[in-house]
Amino acid sequence: MQQPFQPPPGGVYRGAPQMPTPYQSNDGVIALVCGAVAMTTACFPFGFAGLYFGLRARRLAREAGDPGGSVATMGLIGALMGGIFGTIWLLFVLMYVVMIVFGVGLAMFGAAAGP
Repeated sequence: MQQPFQPPPGGVYRGAPQMPTPYQSNDGVIALVCGAVAMTTACFPFGFAGLYFGLRARRLAREAGDPGGSVATMGLIGALMGGIFGTIWLLFVLMYVVMIVFGVGLAMFGAAAGP
């Protein structure tokens, strides 16, 4: 004779194992936005800020156990591009200032040495 079905005691069945949620970093998104702003507007401080937030997001993703850290990686790449463009623009502005100072100095002292 077959015994009737008896459900397992409460708390034994836990269901399907739940996958941990992937690490989401706001710093990676901030880095990506700062890098895009630095590339499109030539505002070099955004490139350096994006680089900071991108490196910070990568470190936080590594500490959270997310070795890929896709948002952090995209943010870091965007920030690196923004940092490169920011550095180029900073060098351009410094060269422009040096040329103006040199031109003004040449105009002032060149005129004094003239006839």
